[in-house]
Amino acid sequence: MPTRSSLLALLACLLVVPAAASAAPGDLEPYPFADGIEAGGEVNTTQVIGDRVFLGGSFGFAGPLTGHLAFAGTADGAIGASPRFDNVVRAAVADGAGGWFLGGAFTHIDGTAVSGLAHLKADGTVDQGFPQTAGGEPLALLLDAGKLYVGGSFTTLGGLARRGLARIDTATGAVEAWDPGCETVLAMALAGDALYVGSTTQGAQLCGGSAHDYAHKISTSTGAADASFDPAPDSMVRAVAVSGGAVYLGGSFTATPRPRMAKVDAASGALDASFHPQFPNSYGVFAIVPDGPGQLLVGGDFGAVDGVTGTANLARISTGGAVDTTFKPAVRGGNVQAIVRDGNGHLYVGGNFSQNNVGGDSPIIGGAYRDHVARLDAITGQADDWRADANGTVGAIALAGDRVLLGGFQDITGGAIRRGLAAFDRVSGKLLDTDAQLDGTVEQLAQAGGALYALGSFSHSGVLARHGLVKLAPATGAADPSWDPGDGQGNARTLAATPDALYVGGYFEGTDTIGGSSPDYVARLALEGSGAADSSFDAQLDGPVDYLAVGGGAVYAAGSFTHAGGAPRAGLAKLAAADGAVGTPLAAGANDDIDTIGFHDGKLYVGGSFSSFAGQPRAYLARIDAASGALDDWNPGANGEVRSIAFAPGTIFVGTSPDVWPGPALAALSTETGAAAAGFAGDTV
Repeated sequence: MPTRSSLLALLACLLVVPAAASAAPGDLEPYPFADGIEAGGEVNTTQVIGDRVFLGGSFGFAGPLTGHLAFAGTADGAIGASPRFDNVVRAAVADGAGGWFLGGAFTHIDGTAVSGLAHLKADGTVDQGFPQTAGGEPLALLLDAGKLYVGGSFTTLGGLARRGLARIDTATGAVEAWDPGCETVLAMALAGDALYVGSTTQGAQLCGGSAHDYAHKISTSTGAADASFDPAPDSMVRAVAVSGGAVYLGGSFTATPRPRMAKVDAASGALDASFHPQFPNSYGVFAIVPDGPGQLLVGGDFGAVDGVTGTANLARISTGGAVDTTFKPAVRGGNVQAIVRDGNGHLYVGGNFSQNNVGGDSPIIGGAYRDHVARLDAITGQADDWRADANGTVGAIALAGDRVLLGGFQDITGGAIRRGLAAFDRVSGKLLDTDAQLDGTVEQLAQAGGALYALGSFSHSGVLARHGLVKLAPATGAADPSWDPGDGQGNARTLAATPDALYVGGYFEGTDTIGGSSPDYVARLALEGSGAADSSFDAQLDGPVDYLAVGGGAVYAAGSFTHAGGAPRAGLAKLAAADGAVGTPLAAGANDDIDTIGFHDGKLYVGGSFSSFAGQPRAYLARIDAASGALDDWNPGANGEVRSIAFAPGTIFVGTSPDVWPGPALAALSTETGAAAAGFAGDTV
């Protein structure tokens, strides 16, 4: 099976028509969105039809490849150009000048070494004058009056010893002398000269010189903890907020001072016993945000608060502890980790909520289908038309001007659920609305007569039962209501198409049916009607077919058979396209697996894991003259197992699994000499 890296490497550089799944490979054009698309899983096959690029595979989500940070427009959620972070962004705060301070597990931004802490200027470039090294992960950021408080799991910051908590002068970028020293800091809130901190500190561990567990009040002047402030939660505090002279703590604590959320006195930490909302089926409260006088927005992983329907995972609670029964976002399919309110009556909400987590057709948040990020009406909790769906948890959100910064575990932002099949615009790279609504994996794609044919392990396309083979309208992804040949009881493995027929190869035999007939190992199906098998096509193979290619009026099959049409054929055969009659013997005898074949300009190219072919040294790639069947002298010597092939005039593009890692997953070779194409640098994996 082609790998995700090899096929996405092909897509990254050109418009591919895979040779093993297409009637006419044709010429390829430069692909304008070099590394701009992604599917959240294996990509097995690709096709281009008109202005649409199709990916087939085992993914459930597809869209723009943004990395772990993306800028979304406030107007509609459209994703704009943003720097590429190589690992998780866990915290973000706007700098007040159109830029952002960011913390997380990243080590590079756009290829430049930046370890864990960064300042992005308004133009999206990295501020080189800001401390860019953290010996651990910054997990929480708070900006106040030109001072940036940084909390996390680090032991050094900007080259200085700082444990868990530090402060930076944003004007100079200098790490200040202020040094409380804490175990992992997860949350912070500021009130006057007091910094309230939630952490993992416990037992003999110190924060601000004090051995209080999990919750602390730190002087912004001295860095010392206030020994009189001791709420004493029994587990970590993950959210802290200050409102109306009280401190609100959220986390995974279970009994002390209250399960999941507590209100304590800002001076002493004494529990306010009157504040006692109930969080059933809860793993914790992860976000608390003051929401105007007397109100708090609370996010996390919990059931309906106080039994109020529609308040699971996100609720509005008064500072007195009463649940707002009119605010009902009804979040399902995951938790809420980030909440930001703008000045226009909107809430931006991030977390791991997703339809992929629960399936079904019920809304995920605010009465809408949204994945990992949503915008809600701040009064009702209902979602509006803004969309920037992501394929992983969004845990950091910050606003600046007309941009929303989204950071987290995602590498796709602005995408959508696409199970098994996705279509992109070939020029802009935009994910299209085409959706076949498959319920499984696509292994192969082919095109003929303006239609797209898919083979895989699915059983339905929308409401139509389609067992492993389906004919789709490229514009919409809708399945043809009549074409339904079946897939040989799940034994079909490969496709190839001509303008006249669809050829299917696999392991089907005997009583296995495909297209209403029982052909052995390879079948010729009608492109129209029900997809009936052509009974006059009989290759008489004695073993399975793994790969097919077409060209020059012939069908080429590779598999584990030993005979075709009664004649010896050692795993590679040329068949007449009309009736399957065996043709000229082809050079054969690979000493290891064949993983792909492709036809181009009268030549059959064979790729795999072999080191010799037909008794001659051939490293992973060989070529046969289709007319004579002879192995020719072309011998480029690939750098690893060849799993995918595509062609352009005079060039073969080869997707590999490199022997030496890291190594190029894509090579461009001359079809005349086998030499590497000048000026071509393949993707490295």
